[in-house]
Amino acid sequence: MHTISAILVTMTLFLSGCGAPSSVIEKPPFSQNIGKNCTVQFRRGDGLGAGQNLPISPTTDNINGSDVSVSGKLRAVADGWVTLEVQNAEYCIPRESILLIQFNR
Repeated sequence: MHTISAILVTMTLFLSGCGAPSSVIEKPPFSQNIGKNCTVQFRRGDGLGAGQNLPISPTTDNINGSDVSVSGKLRAVADGWVTLEVQNAEYCIPRESILLIQFNR
């Protein structure tokens, strides 16, 4: 009986994660970084030709001569999109294509 209780408590803690206290109001992802410079790293899937079985650093900007990142100013974050301003162009990047976003300090 104690084993079952211990398993249930462990599973509850595992599934609940390390969430913030309920008194903290969560902001939409990246909302505090709108207007900041950042680098968006694209996922390394077959669409980029980087679906190899080789270790690739998540912050690599170039693989086999092809760019796998774009740098600019974060303009907007929507449900499925991140918008970046790069020089005189605007890029709307689908979230499922993003590996990570690195914000410059």
